[in-house]
Amino acid sequence: MRFQELRLNHFGKFHNKTLTLKNGINLIYGENEAGKSTIHSFIRGMLFGIEKTRGRASKEDLYTKYQPWDSHGFGGSMDFIAGDKKLRIIRNFDKNNKSTSILDLETGRELTASNQELAALYEGLTEAGFRNTISIEQLKARTDQELAYEVRNYIANLSLTKSKEVDVTKALAYLQAKRKELLARLPGEKQKKLMEEIELGLKAEERKAELKDKLKRAGQEEQLLIKAQEEKYQKLLTDHFPSLDSYAAYLEQFPAIEEKYRTYQDKTRQKKLLTERLQLLPESSSKKQNITSLGIQEGIHKLEEVQKDMTELNKTKETFLSQELDRIKKQDKKKRFVLVTTFLAGCLGVAVSLISGNGLLAPLWSVVIAAGIIYNIQASGKVKAQQEHVRILSEEYANALNSLKTEGINILNQFQAENLIALRKRYEEELRREMEDVHLQKQREEYNRQWSVLNEELKQLNEDIAIYVRGFGNGPLIDAYGRGELEKEAFIDSLREFVAREKRNLVYYNQEGARRLEEIRLKEEKLKWELNQLEGNEESLLENQALAEILIKEEQEINEELQALKLAIETMNRLSVDIHDSFGQELNHVASGLAKEITSGKYGTIKIDEKLNMKVGHEDNYYLIDRFSSGTMEQMYFALRMAVSDILYGKGVMPVLLDDCFALYDDVRTASVLKYLEEKREGQILLFTCHQRERAILDEYNINYHYINLNDGLT
Repeated sequence: MRFQELRLNHFGKFHNKTLTLKNGINLIYGENEAGKSTIHSFIRGMLFGIEKTRGRASKEDLYTKYQPWDSHGFGGSMDFIAGDKKLRIIRNFDKNNKSTSILDLETGRELTASNQELAALYEGLTEAGFRNTISIEQLKARTDQELAYEVRNYIANLSLTKSKEVDVTKALAYLQAKRKELLARLPGEKQKKLMEEIELGLKAEERKAELKDKLKRAGQEEQLLIKAQEEKYQKLLTDHFPSLDSYAAYLEQFPAIEEKYRTYQDKTRQKKLLTERLQLLPESSSKKQNITSLGIQEGIHKLEEVQKDMTELNKTKETFLSQELDRIKKQDKKKRFVLVTTFLAGCLGVAVSLISGNGLLAPLWSVVIAAGIIYNIQASGKVKAQQEHVRILSEEYANALNSLKTEGINILNQFQAENLIALRKRYEEELRREMEDVHLQKQREEYNRQWSVLNEELKQLNEDIAIYVRGFGNGPLIDAYGRGELEKEAFIDSLREFVAREKRNLVYYNQEGARRLEEIRLKEEKLKWELNQLEGNEESLLENQALAEILIKEEQEINEELQALKLAIETMNRLSVDIHDSFGQELNHVASGLAKEITSGKYGTIKIDEKLNMKVGHEDNYYLIDRFSSGTMEQMYFALRMAVSDILYGKGVMPVLLDDCFALYDDVRTASVLKYLEEKREGQILLFTCHQRERAILDEYNINYHYINLNDGLT
């Protein structure tokens, strides 16, 4: 795994911050509070998410710690390589709008982001494994029990290769007894009864709030009624209403108008949201492209035809040249044979004539020799002519092939591709881009349609409310409506208060004021009596809630232990051989080698038990790790983490994150670890520091590294 690019859109102190990382050592320098630990936690959050914690774990709540103060966003993205895939993970950590998506950057496809899929993509790396192996923070090199759990899971999944029998009877009996003990400790009925009491307490608190609100409103209503009686309101009706009954009926229409007002507000917000979405839709990428997928597809067909023609032309050329060369060879062989035969026959004839004393035949045989020579000269001319013919045709074939090759190159250059494979990939990319443009256009049309519908609905709602307000004649309400205050909450509040006041005035006008005042005061007395009965409920509720939190936490811890016991029992039932010895030997061997490397040979032997407790060999004896200096302990735990990482996930497969973890190291120890990381550690290293010491050592030993200065930006 290798991290390529971090984009901290809104995370901690960073907004729209991008960091590019490389393979090998990445030295990330920053002064205190420059954001080193923020970047470290961002990587962890992108891989495994960030949950808001409560209770005892809240003191290390990363969610609250890195939630931006001045932004509504909380998230970012990270490009990384896992195995043979180039991926991008995008997360929104906001608890109210949490989301995770993973893109395959080579295919553009979105992958599922379930825990199982993430575990597969991360090549087996879990959050516990991340914290206890490849991620080392300042003064936190010591591993915790979760790493031992990870190692035991790894051992349980190894192939059964040992021959020794494992006696698990006693272990299983102990685990079963522990399980029964935990089941007996579950809160059960106690927690159920407590939750029922809490529910009653919450309802009582809700009732108190309701009673106080009613009492407050009753007091206000009483004061208003008294004031209305004092003013002796004389005239209620206006020119718009012929009778009290019609005016009362008109006032009763207010709930429907209020509902329309709420609908108007909701649809106004929807319209605004649609407008923002329309503005955020990107422009069609096809406007920027002169090349279409259809044009590229046509180019692919032409290039395939050119390559096909070149292949067939090469075959024809080879066949023709082979036939012509065979014919020339036969002609040449025949020429030599005739020459040799006539020459030998002539020489033999002359010799026989001279020996036999018949000298008259010698000139005749000389003629035979001359005839052979003449034939040879003529045959040589024919051979040369055939060779010239072959040369001319070969040049013609070469010219034709060059022409086809030039045509193919021109096609590739037209679409800026190196070969046919690249051209096909370009076609797929262009086709995908065109499909995206079609989708964007459909989305834009749908948004416009919805916007138009909302606009018409708003016009109708606005008109309905306006007609109702105008029914009360000229006054502050119609003035507020004319000033365009319909979208303000104060408008409907004013209208509500006006309707309520007019209703009260109607009651007074109907000589019901005195009776209503008595009812209000009686109601106030009842409310006060009921409130007195609920005194002391809040204190009892808080006590019950505190106890409930303790019980819930206890139940959660017990259930976690039960799950762990269940896993242990199932694992032990599956395993029938002892494979701990072989794994332990391998872990001891790897960790000892690393310790020897980073301590310059001073400590070369480490013994690690199944709980990952360590003893270090020194002067023919083994000592507990706690007996060594803090710097040595940090080095040993560093060796343990690297060894477990190499065994669990593969040597050099995982990157290593070192966050100011050399605080207890002297210069010699620091140099030893840095040289080990350069020479022996494969993969990516992220070294966070607030000192210049690490950079000076890297420069001194000519170790290659990629330097990032958080104070000045990316360098």
